[in-house]
Amino acid sequence: MLSVILPLTFAIIAPIQDTAKPTAYKPNPDAVRARDMYADLRLLDSLLPLELTKDQITQLLVPMKAAQKEYEGLLKQGDDAAKGLADALTEARNAAIEGKKAPAELSKKIDDLGKAAETRQVTAYQKSVESTLAVTLKVLTAPQKGDLLRQSEKAFGGKRVPKAFQNNPEKAPKDQVEALALIEFVKGVLLIDRTIVLMEAMAAKK
Repeated sequence: MLSVILPLTFAIIAPIQDTAKPTAYKPNPDAVRARDMYADLRLLDSLLPLELTKDQITQLLVPMKAAQKEYEGLLKQGDDAAKGLADALTEARNAAIEGKKAPAELSKKIDDLGKAAETRQVTAYQKSVESTLAVTLKVLTAPQKGDLLRQSEKAFGGKRVPKAFQNNPEKAPKDQVEALALIEFVKGVLLIDRTIVLMEAMAAKK
């Protein structure tokens, strides 16, 4: 999803830092809406040329929603871990203001939790990419795959090719080049959280 992978300890620590507001500035609602609408238009630029059928959208939404649910589960795990550290971190923070160093055990615990969270996130993300890619390969037609290949070349400034063919891109097998383009479509479009809402809206219009 747009926020599929979090930095190493962000899921563990960030929720606890809400009391430390760096600024009282509140974004203008229209500015926020403008950014959201622009992001949607960028996604639609990739989706609309494919002319997906309602059945294709329905099939693609299955792994996309599963990925979203998996990610929400990871966020909950991060919240649960952060909740358990709140008192200890508050005490360490107050002590640090007085010039005292945080206990080594606490730092190690945070580091261990962060590494475990990163492992879960990377594993879940890879699983989501693979499952969504499998459905994408199955449901898209040859012309649709060809369009994604053209989109990929335009965005990348040329063909994405496997490392083994980077010195001779013209020799890269077509199926491997196409697979790389589809992977980028999965990562950059289908696994973005806003795409689910957009594709549901598109399906409702068909």
